[in-house]
Amino acid sequence: MNKSRELYEGLWEVVTEDSFFFIGWFREAHANAFAEEVASGNIVSPSDRLADIACGDSAYPGAVSRTCGTTFVGLDLSSAALRESRRLLRGIYPERDSSVASLPQNDKQRRARNDRKAESLCAGLVQGEASQLPLASAAFDVVLSTHTLEHLSRDKETLEEFARILKMGGYLRLEVPNSKRQMLPLFRPLQGRLDRLGHLKEYRPGELTALLSQCKFSVQRFYYRDFLLCWLFFSLEEHFRPIVRLFRRGKARHSEVPGKGWSRRLLAAALSRLILWENRLLGKRSWGMNACCIARKIPSPLTGEG
Repeated sequence: MNKSRELYEGLWEVVTEDSFFFIGWFREAHANAFAEEVASGNIVSPSDRLADIACGDSAYPGAVSRTCGTTFVGLDLSSAALRESRRLLRGIYPERDSSVASLPQNDKQRRARNDRKAESLCAGLVQGEASQLPLASAAFDVVLSTHTLEHLSRDKETLEEFARILKMGGYLRLEVPNSKRQMLPLFRPLQGRLDRLGHLKEYRPGELTALLSQCKFSVQRFYYRDFLLCWLFFSLEEHFRPIVRLFRRGKARHSEVPGKGWSRRLLAAALSRLILWENRLLGKRSWGMNACCIARKIPSPLTGEG
């Protein structure tokens, strides 16, 4: 666990320093498309409690909560990721003095509104390991796990933990990188480079379905997402990152919180619709960069209980 924590602390320190001019609205668009997809799956109700495991900066569970009217608890191994979550959720601008007393009156009011909004969305941020969740049993209606399982050596124990914290009949929305054998050949070089960020394994549908069935889950739906648009932007982001570092333009992305500026919101809204359209058009084809499934917690076949 210590090695994993060191790895992901380092990764998140890099993430919070890097930037490129489009990255803010692209990430916002991707999170919004993710939230719309989750909402359209009818697995989340307004009164539900969500847990996002490996929440990162909480952009994705935050978008789901805003779209579906829910609250969420975020868990991550990285303290840097959780610090970024707190900052983004509260709308704190790093280039400004953090003292509320030093802000103009209109900024104080906006800060207060953002703090209340964050509190209504996020019920808590917790540091911990996915295979040993410091969360209560049967406390959540939905668990979100996006690009987590492939990083873990104890994947079965992690899925068992997801089942433990879910209520009976609750849903797991799971996403992992697609098997390179199945994805479009164009995507394989990028995925190979991403694998070096701590990926330990890849999953094919049959393998993932069998693993989930061992952990009290019944797979309801299997599909694919993130095709040409996401490949294009992720690739540009990756290739321009060294140039950004060279010109010391880091932190430009994180000086902007989601929703700042009409042009950013317009770009994010337009791109999120395009991402949704592309994902829906190609969702049943196995060409995508990522594989997703919706699974439901079911009673144990031996005991009839969860």
